[in-house]
Amino acid sequence: MNLTDSSQRCLLQIIGEGLDKSIERLAKISRTNWEMQTVSLDTGSSSHFSSILAADSKDHYGTYFWMPHGFLIVLFAQSGLAVADSFLSDLSKKTESLDHLRQNALAEISNIVANAVAGALADACDVSIMISSPQMACGRKKELFNDALAKFKSEGENCIVMSYVHMTSADLATDCTMIIGLDAKLTESLSSALDQG
Repeated sequence: MNLTDSSQRCLLQIIGEGLDKSIERLAKISRTNWEMQTVSLDTGSSSHFSSILAADSKDHYGTYFWMPHGFLIVLFAQSGLAVADSFLSDLSKKTESLDHLRQNALAEISNIVANAVAGALADACDVSIMISSPQMACGRKKELFNDALAKFKSEGENCIVMSYVHMTSADLATDCTMIIGLDAKLTESLSSALDQG
């Protein structure tokens, strides 16, 4: 089940609202003002996105989140490590493994973004959406996506929503890809809510 064009426009706005909420918390943690812009949004089947994601052969840092009737993945390219540095204190950089710290920081950034977007979706559908704690992995986009699909058990056709997000501060910039997987039940609820809105 795919979303109509009007529903996609509404969904883009909802995701934008979620990102705006995440910016406030990210600013407090990093003491840096951030801006996020949803560059594009696309919906379709899992096979449609597997072919799209296969075109990017670079490794990414992916953070998985699971929720009833769906999943969410936030993917950062290597440029995301510089953003992660802005969330680390000088003391922690000296006393702990930098690679480990950076990955934890990316997981926390993804956690803040995912929770804010899930909250915005929950408000739009008038339902409660609780997401899991973050699970970090590294690999190519298609591999990370297919891994999520393999773990996501659902009946009927899934709807996949993919959004490219541009994240900037005064000194830093990076892009992240956010993928939301919804089963038929949650897709129907979301579609009905968006059409009414």
